[in-house]
Amino acid sequence: MSNIFAILRRLTCAAKKKILSVGLQSLVFIAAGGGAFAVNASPSSVTQNGLAWLSSQVQASGGMAAGGATGATEWQVQAETVGALRTFNQTLPPTLLDSIQSRPDDGVTELLSRQVLVRSAAGVDSVGQQSKLISLQYAGSGWGASASHQPNALDTAYALLALNAVANTSGVESGLAFLRGQQYPSGGFGLPSSSAETEQPSVFGTSLAVLAMASWRQQFDAGTSLANAQRWLLASRSAGVYGSTLENAVALMALSRQTSDEAVLQPLVDALVRSQQANGSWDGDGYLTALALRALGTYSLAPSTPTTGSLSGVVVDKDTGSPLSNVSIALVGSSSQTVASAADGKFSIYNIAPGAYKLSLSQAGYATVQVSVDVAAGQLLNLGVVRLSAAPNTATLKGTVKNIYGTPLA
Repeated sequence: MSNIFAILRRLTCAAKKKILSVGLQSLVFIAAGGGAFAVNASPSSVTQNGLAWLSSQVQASGGMAAGGATGATEWQVQAETVGALRTFNQTLPPTLLDSIQSRPDDGVTELLSRQVLVRSAAGVDSVGQQSKLISLQYAGSGWGASASHQPNALDTAYALLALNAVANTSGVESGLAFLRGQQYPSGGFGLPSSSAETEQPSVFGTSLAVLAMASWRQQFDAGTSLANAQRWLLASRSAGVYGSTLENAVALMALSRQTSDEAVLQPLVDALVRSQQANGSWDGDGYLTALALRALGTYSLAPSTPTTGSLSGVVVDKDTGSPLSNVSIALVGSSSQTVASAADGKFSIYNIAPGAYKLSLSQAGYATVQVSVDVAAGQLLNLGVVRLSAAPNTATLKGTVKNIYGTPLA
């Protein structure tokens, strides 16, 4: 078993936040387009510099240095490098491909998933790897890190994405059902943890789950799971971004599959561009550099013409001006959605199909406010401040007062 799984299961939740990348090395590699990779992205100066640095890290033998900042293993860095080069239609070094394909899989779900994808990229048969990967699935359930580990959302998503790349539906329906069952009520997905730990949703786990469900949505209905996971990702941002380059990259990959809304995607792109070093790398780390390049490439392949719009605003108390949290904001129309305002009263609704809508804002103790809005494709509609008035605390009572004999009393 690779270091990745042993480390993941020893981490406390606090430590996970610090080095979560150790457990999510295959996220971008297996998460593009409808197949194994998004291809033919147009390099910019940012990505050209990144590709030049990354290519220089491939040794004559096909080996690569293990990840520094992320702690990725050599084969994880190699696999992500194949993904990055393929995204920009670069030549794949034969020695790099051979090094990954010839590595013993040790019955590890992630490694087998990667080998399926690398072979798919190289146009090499992967029937043997697919068969072994399918054999690791728990009957009617999902995948664990290996045959000796219980199924979890992370490894199940790895396997589902690999099988999607080669259009193999074996075990997919039950795997997707298991994955949906691992979703938290908040909409997020967590990472594998020991029984002594408190597992929590993470940007990494949720992004991978979004990519896995999205890759199969044409064949298998994801129900509300996909939309709820996307909402969790959006609600987990701070000023439009996440807490690290790794999170920004994986979330950009996932959200690029779900929306073309620039209000969502552009802040993540900008954050990645700002964090690139002068030598073209991200933190001098092969894995992180490949990850960032894949994310930027996937974004550049997103439809340039927006098909949806978004709206935002802030809800306050009309009398005090104080922000109101947990206000129910229901958008009714062809893209009906319901969200709640945050602690600062702010709210946003994304992926709205163009058209006319009714927006209803309600909270106990306040009179409901209804607003008519028209949303256009590509529009970022800001409603400004919406003020809720306290509901009246008096009522009108009507009736006739009668005595015990039924005679009305004056």
